[in-house]
Amino acid sequence: MRLSFLCSLFLSVALSTLTGCGGAGSGGSPRSGDPTPTPAPATVTVAIAPSSVSLFLLEKQQFSTTVTGTADTRVAFEVVNGGSASTSGLYVAPNKAMTAKVRAWSVADPTKYAEAQVQVSGYAEMISDKGGTPEGYDRHTAELLPDGSVLLIGGWGTGALHTRAERYLNGSAGVVPAGTMVTPRQGHASVSLADDKVLVTGGYDRITSANLFREVFKTSEIYDPAQDRFTAGPLMNRGRREHTMTLLADGRVLVVGGISQYGPDFSSNTESEIYSPVTGRFDVGPSTKDGRWQHTATRLKDGRVLVVGGRPNNCAATCSLDALKTAEIFDPATNKWSSTGSLRISRSGHSAGVLDDGRVVIFGGMTNEDQNIRTQQVAQVEVWDPATGKFTDFGTLHVGRTFHALVRLLDGRFLLANGYDEVEYPSATTEIFDPVTQIATNGPNTLSNRFRGTATLLSNGQVLITSGNDTTSSGVRYLEVFR
Repeated sequence: MRLSFLCSLFLSVALSTLTGCGGAGSGGSPRSGDPTPTPAPATVTVAIAPSSVSLFLLEKQQFSTTVTGTADTRVAFEVVNGGSASTSGLYVAPNKAMTAKVRAWSVADPTKYAEAQVQVSGYAEMISDKGGTPEGYDRHTAELLPDGSVLLIGGWGTGALHTRAERYLNGSAGVVPAGTMVTPRQGHASVSLADDKVLVTGGYDRITSANLFREVFKTSEIYDPAQDRFTAGPLMNRGRREHTMTLLADGRVLVVGGISQYGPDFSSNTESEIYSPVTGRFDVGPSTKDGRWQHTATRLKDGRVLVVGGRPNNCAATCSLDALKTAEIFDPATNKWSSTGSLRISRSGHSAGVLDDGRVVIFGGMTNEDQNIRTQQVAQVEVWDPATGKFTDFGTLHVGRTFHALVRLLDGRFLLANGYDEVEYPSATTEIFDPVTQIATNGPNTLSNRFRGTATLLSNGQVLITSGNDTTSSGVRYLEVFR
């Protein structure tokens, strides 16, 4: 019925007969001079592939389209709810869990589109066992390499220093051997350079009664991931252990603080240094107002470096175990230090992370102040605001902790793992701090109690937690992944 109606309507308009329209019409051929019938326009259709997909936070997915019914196969992509898509259909998931849609609209017929469903999943907040290292690691460092693997550098193993590095391959279990170090060391610092190489500086071998007054290592070495090899680097101007290194925006490296001798009861360094990959040397930098170690050094959004807290000395018996409230800022443009606001609670062995708006959050640490509680571990979180130069309270952790590991997750929250707990024992607990709500929630426990472990954000958004000290002499062997 519908076909006959449409054919009849078309015949009355075109005054002609079309074969296949439910009859012969007038039964004759079109007369000479009659207009040629205009064919019905083709229907434009759009298809998108895949039509549904599940992604993790910030994961990418390339969508492809097929357009029929027109010579113009161009489409315009639209994202509904969250994420972004390029003009070529490369979709990037948002940093929050949600359901989103990707639509491809026909340019030839803007009323036609195809739609794909995207399910974006966040962290399951689980710990997975990823095997272990042949020997434990303590006082080591860990650096993410360009291929997504994690390089474990130096530190104390089973009764001796590690002489070679090892690499964790993302998604695998255990580690594979990496290059042999020029100088086995612990208590050193490392940083990934702009050319993807890794700079390692300072540290020491072991403390004995014979070397208490000797200077610790001035030496440096550079790891090249393309060659899987360490080569000797330039000497620093001062020996240092438990110092910090911060990559500056121009590719140089700022070295701050640390202790210069093996033994206890020495003051921390006030003299900073700057490594230049162009000249290949360490130049003496301006001095900080306070010498410090067990501090944090954080590069700000504007390229300056904020140094917070720490201890002015490594006193063990002859002087008090003071922690610092002070903070200072290094400006590479002027090559000068300046003071900024003071912490509300002095602390050392804490951690620091940068927010998207440029503020810096300070977690945990140990204080010598009376907190009216039975522990020296700090649970109070503070935030430094670059607009005011002041620290203010910013929530509270469930557990005060020192020498813990900190990573900012892809969704903007912070994962704190392990550390000394409130009874000054290595902890297996983790917690997740949300800077939006300023609330900490308990996370999953790790497989081992530890402090001085490392946590590295992997390229897939998961977090590798490695080694540390569990009060034994050999270090922790577990490799674990938070996902």
